[in-house]
Amino acid sequence: MFSQRSKFSYLVEWFMVVSVLGLLTGTGLKFFNQAIQRARSVEAITNISNISSALERCYMMRGAYAACQGGYFLKGEWPLDIEYPGDHPQAKFDYGIWADHTDWVIVARPADQDRPAKDFLFMSTYFGHNLITCGFGASNEKCNEIRYIVR
Repeated sequence: MFSQRSKFSYLVEWFMVVSVLGLLTGTGLKFFNQAIQRARSVEAITNISNISSALERCYMMRGAYAACQGGYFLKGEWPLDIEYPGDHPQAKFDYGIWADHTDWVIVARPADQDRPAKDFLFMSTYFGHNLITCGFGASNEKCNEIRYIVR
């Protein structure tokens, strides 16, 4: 009929089951966290696009991008005709505009992130107004070129 097994073999089986469940749960949580980060980045993508449009309007009024800097690069300064998106109660990102006379960089980094920033999104005239994601599990060689500004 049924063979008798030792308590030790039952413990080994339960340990194996718990280990496999823990491994599956850990893997699932990793993918879930990545999906949440990507969903939150939609906020940053939308705001960067809006900031870009407002930045161009500011340039038209002031004649230089340097007059349009603000956000976390210059605390308390926000010269654009839109509200600072990082002030929204549910904002997940801080935003900054670095600019000189003819070029600009708009950066969004997670609000809870310490300096130096490891994860951020940016758009710049240097790279053809393309949105570039740095960190969040992805890598891009352009991130290293712009990382010194993001600090």
